[in-house]
Amino acid sequence: MAEVWPATQGSIEDVVGRMESPPPREAVRHSQWRRVTGVRQILGWLQQFPGDSWQQR
Repeated sequence: MAEVWPATQGSIEDVVGRMESPPPREAVRHSQWRRVTGVRQILGWLQQFPGDSWQQR
């Protein structure tokens, strides 16, 4: 069986929470918002596929 990475088994909110901490500097806040938005879209799309983790999907 393939190795499972614990970070790939979290919810969308778990993934976003890891991305948002520590709080970004003011200079990168806008680009941080764009990354978080993109991750939410990608993981939302991946939820349509079978699998127990993001890695399996």
